[in-house]
Amino acid sequence: MTAEIPPSEWGEESVSLSPGGASAVSIVLHSDKEVFEETPLVVAEADAGLLPAASPSLTLKFLTPEGTVRIDRISEIEMVEADGRLVEDVTRLFSVADGAIVAVDAAKVIRLLQARSDGCVVLRVDAVDDTKDGIIHASEVESFIQ
Repeated sequence: MTAEIPPSEWGEESVSLSPGGASAVSIVLHSDKEVFEETPLVVAEADAGLLPAASPSLTLKFLTPEGTVRIDRISEIEMVEADGRLVEDVTRLFSVADGAIVAVDAAKVIRLLQARSDGCVVLRVDAVDDTKDGIIHASEVESFIQ
């Protein structure tokens, strides 16, 4: 069982139930934990995972079944290897505009991503949605620059 009270309380406890059984469990909430929500992430300009090298913009969006998540601030954006190893923190190259994460200078960012990769770029993103009590949306997105 897991309990969360965004943005910073989280707890977990195990409970074993037999079929049709019921039980009670106490969950201690820790106030120093950040609550992350794994949310699918897309590069808006990428078609089938292919990002044109000459794209005039670079936009990152978290998606839920209800639609696009409105982002209020960026926690962190990292370029990582396929195995998760950090290549470079690129947070400084992005900002929030109209609830979306956008590259400040798309051409510069795309050139940097291209230079630091073999063409396959993986971005790991954490960003905050204040409309959901400060939930931090977290995900990775992979694109190929062509």
